[in-house]
Amino acid sequence: MIDTKSQTSCVLETRGLGVRFGGVVAVDSVDFSLRQHELRCLIGPNGAGKTSFFRCLTGQTTPSRGEVWLADTNITGWVPHQVARLGVGIKTQIPSLMNELTVRENLWLAARRTQPARQADDAADEMLERLHLAPLALKLAGQLSHGLRQRTELGVVLAARPWLLLLDEPAGGLTHDEVQQMAELILEIGRTTSIVVVEHDMAFVRQIAQQVTVFHQGRVLRQGAVDDVLSDQVVREVYLGKRAQ
Repeated sequence: MIDTKSQTSCVLETRGLGVRFGGVVAVDSVDFSLRQHELRCLIGPNGAGKTSFFRCLTGQTTPSRGEVWLADTNITGWVPHQVARLGVGIKTQIPSLMNELTVRENLWLAARRTQPARQADDAADEMLERLHLAPLALKLAGQLSHGLRQRTELGVVLAARPWLLLLDEPAGGLTHDEVQQMAELILEIGRTTSIVVVEHDMAFVRQIAQQVTVFHQGRVLRQGAVDDVLSDQVVREVYLGKRAQ
């Protein structure tokens, strides 16, 4: 676990990060930093490099060059479970629930990885209430709708009480009402947790982001306050187009 109490600025940083797949440069010398309790969205068109960059942060991809730092710890080349042990919650698009177990059992097992049994009980109950899943506590995860699975998977990540949250398209496949609920949850979590979100849904990004980073051709095209970046003419031409209207 990383001690972030003294961290008033950068808690996550990349330095000259690069990813190459054969002759293809997916990420090209990216410098990036995230402040404590900041909520940052990574956006960009398909193939822009944001997903490859995100996978380096989570340990799913080893960078070809450059470094990834969590506070004062160099985690370059670490695998996901090593990153998670430092207090990082990772939610990818790959399903993480055990379908044959109940919602509460999934939450309890997630909490038990980092906490004693009694504390895991408390953490599971807290997630049930916090994510409005209490009525579904005894329902098998395999019987959940997509939206409820997304919420439960978020609870599984939060049950370990991470200080940094890395989320890959949390609004993907959700209905309009579910997107609104997810936005409210992430904003509430962001009051006490640093968060990086990869997302395509611009309406969702506008609801949750404090800062956005736009990727294009493997590099950072623009980054800054969400309204400033999304109104930038270059960003609109390269990525958003008519969807920015």
